[in-house]
Amino acid sequence: MADAMSASGRTTTPPPNGPGERALYNKAEYAGRKAVVCSPRRAAAVLVLVFLAVLAIALVAAFARPACLPSTGVVGPTTVAPPVATRPTTADGEPFPWDSLRLPPAVLPRRYELLLQPNLTTFAVVGRVKIQITVTQETSFIVLHSRNMTITKRELHTSDDSVNVSITRLLLYPERDQVYLSVNESLQLGQNYTLSFEFNYTLREALEGFYLSHYTAANGSKRYLATTQFEPNAARAAFPCFDEPQLKATFQLAMVRHESHTALFNTPRRSTADLDFYLGAGIKQDDFFETVRMSTYLVAFIVSDYAHISDTTDGNVLVSVWAPPHLVQQGQFAAQVAVSVLDFYTDYFGLPYQLPKLDLVAIPDFAAGAMENWGLCTFRLTSLLYEPSSGGSAIQQWVTRVVAHELAHQWFGNLVTMEWWNDLWLNEGFATLMEFIGAGHARPEYHMGQQFMLEATLTALALDSLRDSHPISVEVTDPDQIESIFDTISYSKGAAVLYMLMKELGQPVFKAGLNKYLRRHSLGSARTADLWAAVQEAAAEAETPPAGDGPPDVQAMMDSWTRQKSYPLISVVLSAGRLTVRQAPFTQLPAVGARQSDAPLWHVPLSCRLHRRAGLLAVRLNGTASVTVSAPRQSAWYYCNVNKTGVYRVTYPADNWAALQQLLLAGSSHLSVQDRAAIIDDAFSLNRADLLNASVPLRLSTSLSREAGLAPWAVSRRHLDWWLQLLYDQPTHAPLQHFVRRLIAPQYGQLGWSEQGSHVVRRLRALVLAWAVSVRLPEAVARARTLFSDWRNAGLPVPPDLRQLVYSTGVEYGDTGDWQFVWQRYLNATTPTEKNSLLRALGASTDPLILEHFLRISLAGELVRSQDFVLVVESTAANQAARLRLWRFVRLNWHKILDKFGGGTFMIDNIIQELVSRFSTQLELEEVRAFFDGKDLRSASRSLRQALESIQLNIRWRGSHQAAAAAWLEDWSRREAAGAAPPTARHWPN
Repeated sequence: MADAMSASGRTTTPPPNGPGERALYNKAEYAGRKAVVCSPRRAAAVLVLVFLAVLAIALVAAFARPACLPSTGVVGPTTVAPPVATRPTTADGEPFPWDSLRLPPAVLPRRYELLLQPNLTTFAVVGRVKIQITVTQETSFIVLHSRNMTITKRELHTSDDSVNVSITRLLLYPERDQVYLSVNESLQLGQNYTLSFEFNYTLREALEGFYLSHYTAANGSKRYLATTQFEPNAARAAFPCFDEPQLKATFQLAMVRHESHTALFNTPRRSTADLDFYLGAGIKQDDFFETVRMSTYLVAFIVSDYAHISDTTDGNVLVSVWAPPHLVQQGQFAAQVAVSVLDFYTDYFGLPYQLPKLDLVAIPDFAAGAMENWGLCTFRLTSLLYEPSSGGSAIQQWVTRVVAHELAHQWFGNLVTMEWWNDLWLNEGFATLMEFIGAGHARPEYHMGQQFMLEATLTALALDSLRDSHPISVEVTDPDQIESIFDTISYSKGAAVLYMLMKELGQPVFKAGLNKYLRRHSLGSARTADLWAAVQEAAAEAETPPAGDGPPDVQAMMDSWTRQKSYPLISVVLSAGRLTVRQAPFTQLPAVGARQSDAPLWHVPLSCRLHRRAGLLAVRLNGTASVTVSAPRQSAWYYCNVNKTGVYRVTYPADNWAALQQLLLAGSSHLSVQDRAAIIDDAFSLNRADLLNASVPLRLSTSLSREAGLAPWAVSRRHLDWWLQLLYDQPTHAPLQHFVRRLIAPQYGQLGWSEQGSHVVRRLRALVLAWAVSVRLPEAVARARTLFSDWRNAGLPVPPDLRQLVYSTGVEYGDTGDWQFVWQRYLNATTPTEKNSLLRALGASTDPLILEHFLRISLAGELVRSQDFVLVVESTAANQAARLRLWRFVRLNWHKILDKFGGGTFMIDNIIQELVSRFSTQLELEEVRAFFDGKDLRSASRSLRQALESIQLNIRWRGSHQAAAAAWLEDWSRREAAGAAPPTARHWPN
């Protein structure tokens, strides 16, 4: 985003603050001037005249607004930002007539004709754009977007070029990237015009707009490429345009390039012409077919010397993976996934993919994981390229998911686009849901049901229980807010509530609703309500209606989940043959002054499994606080939210928690792997919220000694690792570490260090071994160090699934020579996944001088790519020995970090979260508050507030629950030392 400017564009001297200061101020201002003396009456008259003059100017300014300026705050079909407090001005101090974040509705773009000539030697870009526009309201001005470019020529003609309309004034408002053009005659309603610009700028390594990237070729030479990243609002940095998602148009591109390069666009190349005569030897121009109607943020073009591999779908779509020539064969796996998923989505959505080709391009410098540009998706190298010899099962699964995510966007986001950014979740929540469904189709052995619960539902529940969360559908009134909603709520919670709806209605009804939605709004824009309307129609038309008393009111149900933040805690009590269900908002730190009467309510679909009852018991809370239904009297246990399909947590009386633990220990078939993980996750989360004694999640965790499912292990590690970090400097740390070692031992012995087993078994092995090393299981540490030594000294390869673990262990327990060895391997590595593993391992050092050196060279951005600095922060923050040094380093280098990443990007969000959310003392909390006080974090402000809330939770947990955890662990250790069998839940303290 552009740097913020003051309203006036100038600095001013502050006014005096008191009588004494006023005298000094006046003396300094008028020293050396001849005094001017006037009587009190004359002074009063002058003041009255000045006041009247100011009032007259204000009235003139108020009524001299442009004819189409909205006074209601509404532009077109969507709500816009209210006017800024002070009138905007240009950098030169001239008043800027348009004062809304949103563009005026009087002019709509229909077609762009774009010519670009980037020079990958000088990095200069020269361009021309012709925009065909339609006038929807008579107007004498046009407002559009432009950022960080020099406009050298502008023209406006009637559509047939017969009449030139004079542009009398061009004004720039950099704070909002807006260009204001006034014309000498009114543009007439219903008429078409052509608006033309010539412009130039310089390619920079900026990670947005049309920017510069590079890679190192197999021969060691540095090769440049120019690529794009326009979402959410950076198309304006590549060419002047109407850069709002609902302002769709068609695009035609002509790209001038050297013959050694290839140009890519959203559509296939139509023709190539030689420009040798005009521009010199080897210069060519590629002309591309015109696109379908699409949003500016989905436009993409790339100039590079990449190679590609291709395959074709059953629907005859050409799918190509592009990468640096020496890496392109690592794109084979992604190409196979893309072909499979594209055919699957065509059938699932009931609509064909709209373009004849789909390019997937690996970009060396890329801020996000990937971007869904229509027909030309871009990816980080590590999100697209996979080499079996160096990438383990986790990398393979990640590539599958990311490809499936971006391909889902070709329908949800590209074919139908959200009308404005407050409905970003329509794009991202749906694509996140579909990435698991699509990946599960392409690779059934991944068991993506477990993965969805872990990566989407539970991730969303963790963040959304903070006070400083936000609704899924959130009003966007400021440019910085657009960046801030590309977060877990829009992606993961959005996906989780869609999954809940799908399970409530049934997949056939859900698919039918999606098909209606996509067909109805194809090549256009939509709002959240449009999706609910389509799904409601499908539910009403279903031959087999959803279970229960007929289909729910989809709009009412889903509004309760998308238009208010947080989620409910469901309390379930079974007594005397009656099951009573109550809901209340679940917030880990209750809001100060919150009243129960103001508590939100949700429409909650609940499925329960009860002892001695066949099938599931369906319960609905239709926006009510509680409901009671009949249930079997002899139920020894009951469990609600079967398979964790609902986006909420559930709690029970103490006797049912004990009964559920007995079920876990018995390995009961009544509980799925998702159920077992969810029970453990709910217990730990309720404890963190101060609603459940620490002994309950500890008791439940003992079931890990007999657990073979990935999800329960992943959940338990997530929470127990957090406890270990909070207790790092406390006496309870050692007994908790011993407890975890005992839980791990059975699975550690069974899984071993082999490479055998299914995908899920290999994922579980990597998790268990890494956890064993982190809690200092002696034989695990010894084995990892031996594998590192064999790799370093004898060149023996480390199994791909274990490389991150082995490299990190070697660095942590090694000396300077070991660190230098890994560093050199990082510098020389050519496989992206291998470089990632090595870079993460380098942050495991316990040597303060090495860590300081590593942080400095990483921030410099020469040997470590700027995009990877967040990985360095993440790995160093996870290192207990490095955390305080990292905090000191970031404080000393904060301005450099801001200069590199800007205050309004998710990379700053990630740095803040990783840096401080693990702190757990009042002193650290005050240090963080003091350091960030007064700093302009723009969209990262919410991340800071969430991190501060996490620190408060950590402090509270240490004060409230450490003693109970210590007492339980002491009792457990005493029983273990005595050789007693593990006691049943009812014998353990609550």
